[in-house]
Amino acid sequence: AKTKHRLWFWYFGPASGRADARGDIVPNEILVMVDRRTALPADIETGGFRVVETRELASLDLSVTRLRLPVGLDAETARSILLRRHPELLVDVHGLYRAAAAGEVLAAPDAAMRQIAWSDALTACAGPVAVGMIDTAIDSATRQGLGGRLVVGSFAEPGGPTDHGGVIASLLAGGRAGPVPVLLPSGRLYAADVFGPAGDQPLGSVVAVAEALDWLVAQGVPVAGVSLEGAPN
Repeated sequence: AKTKHRLWFWYFGPASGRADARGDIVPNEILVMVDRRTALPADIETGGFRVVETRELASLDLSVTRLRLPVGLDAETARSILLRRHPELLVDVHGLYRAAAAGEVLAAPDAAMRQIAWSDALTACAGPVAVGMIDTAIDSATRQGLGGRLVVGSFAEPGGPTDHGGVIASLLAGGRAGPVPVLLPSGRLYAADVFGPAGDQPLGSVVAVAEALDWLVAQGVPVAGVSLEGAPN
């Protein structure tokens, strides 16, 4: 019998309104997610829709398909049309996320630890536990400091930012010198990069986030942090 793996994840970063209200979507696409054993409806391309590609998320037992929209149709209208035609489908806009803002000044080096009631006893108890993160890439210095305790998965084009990912990685597992305590100094960190280069404000696709979650499940990671800003999807 197949055993389902459960991945817990915590999210930090404010949620905005609908993604299209801010323009943080792929404007000419929508996404359809189904169980991998379920075929897309035969008429999915009726009315000018076109399948761009399907990504298999084997560990989540799901697949996600990108649909190109008919000319002149906006994403929300297209989503409504498909849902009226096939209410059983999970359909949403192709959302894009921003990395949660970095650089907040802590009142004290252990402020974050005290907020979650973390203690030295918990650190000692944790041992070499595996923890995941979905964020930007990690800077080379932090990667070098983490050494063999770091496993990296990339789901975006190279050349994206590294500042926020490096901060979160060092808080979770170390790799940087400084006064801020480390939650899991013996932990093994699985870091998924979902932010490619995009000018002054790099964006991460919801498809990349889904692939990152799938990868974390495949690695057997039980818990992950997700640092994103954007609309629900």
